[in-house]
Amino acid sequence: MRSSYISDTLSLAEELNNFTAVLERTPGLSRTENFIRLIGPRSLVYSALFITFDAFTCPERSTRTNFLVSPGAKSPEEANIQLHSIQAVRQVSQQARDLSIELSARIELDEFMRWHLGKVSPLVLDQMYCSLATFYWLLGETGDESLQSSLKDLKLCMETIGRRWRLGQKYLEVASFYSRTNDNGQD
Repeated sequence: MRSSYISDTLSLAEELNNFTAVLERTPGLSRTENFIRLIGPRSLVYSALFITFDAFTCPERSTRTNFLVSPGAKSPEEANIQLHSIQAVRQVSQQARDLSIELSARIELDEFMRWHLGKVSPLVLDQMYCSLATFYWLLGETGDESLQSSLKDLKLCMETIGRRWRLGQKYLEVASFYSRTNDNGQD
């Protein structure tokens, strides 16, 4: 894998993280209307981070195009980016889970929000689904039962959003595949 491709990927991830930090420091974010207005862009950045690092988390060696498995051991640089990518995906999953918990709490506490779920961007569902898939993957790989709590939090929020955006229910249907095929976890 070309060194410049890896450094470009890491630069992109850094830019995305910087943008997330700017969004999270936006004045007035504690007000529900501002939180809801910025949840779409925040979710889009999380989804972009998942996409950026996903190809590098695979234990097999892959080529840059079409992610075809190629023979040979990974170079030290490839092994390093894999480790960094797994840590990054895990961190983004936790951030997405935290955002989902905050969204669930705001919907629960704000009667207006419960009746106007359409104000919540459906973009939140993609980052929730990516987090859900990541937590199922980590549960299967590590057997860490503490991940069940994160899975429960994400599913609860997806069910709530799914009352307005049918995609939430569809993502949960797809995610049920992970729970059935995961040797270590039960819903």
